[in-house]
Amino acid sequence: MADLKTSAQSAKLLIILICFGNIGFGVLEMKMIRPRLVPIALMLAVSACIPLSSETAASDESPQAVSFQQCGLPQSLEHMTRRDGTRTVVHDGAGTIGFISNYAVNTDGAPNSYHPDDLGGSGGLAINTICNGANAFSASGQRYNYSQCQPLIDTFRQARSEGWNKPGGARMDFYGVATKDKTDAVPCINESGTYAGYMVSTTSLAADPSLGVCNQERYLNALEVNFIIRPGSKLNGVGMNLRDIAAVVNTETNDIHFAIVGDTGPATGLGEGSVALLKSLGQRDDFPRTRRETYRYGQNDVATYIFPAADLAGNVTQDRIDAAGKAAMEAFGGKDRILSCNQELLGTQ
Repeated sequence: MADLKTSAQSAKLLIILICFGNIGFGVLEMKMIRPRLVPIALMLAVSACIPLSSETAASDESPQAVSFQQCGLPQSLEHMTRRDGTRTVVHDGAGTIGFISNYAVNTDGAPNSYHPDDLGGSGGLAINTICNGANAFSASGQRYNYSQCQPLIDTFRQARSEGWNKPGGARMDFYGVATKDKTDAVPCINESGTYAGYMVSTTSLAADPSLGVCNQERYLNALEVNFIIRPGSKLNGVGMNLRDIAAVVNTETNDIHFAIVGDTGPATGLGEGSVALLKSLGQRDDFPRTRRETYRYGQNDVATYIFPAADLAGNVTQDRIDAAGKAAMEAFGGKDRILSCNQELLGTQ
């Protein structure tokens, strides 16, 4: 054991000498080693000078070390989510951000999102519950939100029976349903066509702002357009603003789908997308018929990259989103850079 230790120590000097071409000095150093151990020491020294293949070198580096060099989003913050703990958001300080999170599905803008006769979304009419589209206030002033769904539904029914705006009566505060007047909070109802009788479901970003507030086609259709939800104030000044373009990645298949930041949501809602987006991510060919079926569209560990000020002129369509997304991704560095960033972000989970 002592002989091997001596050989290893001598080999350290030989590594330096041999790698820089000083073979003669290396041979002189061999006098320090017992003759029968010279081949071992020489082998150790020479092998250390042989460069590793690219495959071997890559396998010896941690994914996080590689991706931090290649991703180029050096700043980060921790973002709380409603159900999935804290997620890391990386960004460059100029509006480009990335994160990996579990994705919930959002139905806002879908013409069949909310129906006054299917408030819980379980009767085969609505694909969501009104508890995800409004708050309610009882006649006594008690406020109900999504976490108090049955009282909210009961208050909705009371407000409707009283004409919505009875003085001192129950009233609604809609945020996912269009209203004719914010003060009176009377919901807009589709009056004709396939979705006659449904409440008009809204998105913060208009697909066609020239249309009236009670026209369903004014808003992004969650069944047809890939869009994501911007959570609350945590990202103020960082990025992810309405009309920004996103590359959304299934981290298991590495498939990339382009979306627009099209709606706003709760502060803990990091990771939420339209039915169309979740349908693409999950490679589904069906559409939900109830709230319960809608919730099953959720996906885990989805990567999202937001590109600011993407070129998307005119009304919002999926074709324009795809064209703007491809251009923005290429300017960012293409799919290879995105996959490098995925390695970095997955290491933070």
